[in-house]
Amino acid sequence: MKKLLLLGLIFVILSINALAQERIITGRVFDEENNPLFGATVCQNNTENCSYSDYQGIFHLLIKNNGNNSIFISRQGYKPQTIALIDSVNKLIIIKMLNDTAQKQINEIPAQKDVSWYSKYEITYNFQYERIFNDFSSFESYFGSENVKFMSNQSSICNFEITGRYKNVSLGILFGFNNYEKPNDSLLMKFKHRQFALNFGYDVINSKHFRFNALLGLKYHKYYIVNSENDYYIPLNLYLSNNYIDINIDQMSGFIGCNLEYKTYELSYFTDYIAIGFFGGFIFKINEKPWIYSVANCLTSDSKINMKCFNFGINLAYCYLR
Repeated sequence: MKKLLLLGLIFVILSINALAQERIITGRVFDEENNPLFGATVCQNNTENCSYSDYQGIFHLLIKNNGNNSIFISRQGYKPQTIALIDSVNKLIIIKMLNDTAQKQINEIPAQKDVSWYSKYEITYNFQYERIFNDFSSFESYFGSENVKFMSNQSSICNFEITGRYKNVSLGILFGFNNYEKPNDSLLMKFKHRQFALNFGYDVINSKHFRFNALLGLKYHKYYIVNSENDYYIPLNLYLSNNYIDINIDQMSGFIGCNLEYKTYELSYFTDYIAIGFFGGFIFKINEKPWIYSVANCLTSDSKINMKCFNFGINLAYCYLR
């Protein structure tokens, strides 16, 4: 019996000692405007002994005396705080959290695209000025030397291209056009160039500010040649009595070249970035003789378009990363 009483006494003494080593502190967390702050983390410093403030900003934390005698309070968007000597505190702890301006700015930045994802996909709208050098001198017997010289000198064309890019591979669809007119006494010579192209590209270098890609293109050129009166309204008998020219000359060509672009992000108000570049390469004919058509007939001739072996141009691209 005495042994049982002795063991009970020892148990009571140990329990009182254990309770003396642990105690609960209570506090309340507010923001700068004295509003209760929900979700603040309160930990016994340098331990995993933590609690959280509720919707009233109130927290309760069991403090172990064999641990650190300070608590650490933190919450995203606020400056963390450390309160020391909590073993001497025996009343409600009031904590005011101050805004962390740098962290708040980070939190307020709108969601950005994931660079690792959108660098794979890109849509580009390209505006180009291109020079293609042709020689129509073999058509001199049909159109006359002055007209052929005029046709051969028209080497400029304006293009619009839509390009889709996946990772380093691109595919573009291009349409180009230009119109030229040459008054000749009472006659008006009209020469129109239309270009349709399918361009394949591979990015050899694609960094933040520079892109260098290899190009392979398939081009279809349509040349419209019209010789008519200067006046819009003419008598029908005059029109029928003159053999006016109204034909199309079609030529296919291939292109192998490269493109070098510089990317700028400062001027891209409505796009992800703008690219300014220069392209050039070698051009070659696919059909040796061009296809010649009138309104109703396919015309035959041994005349050829002598295409120079190179062309070049400048490119302005508006790029959207999606």
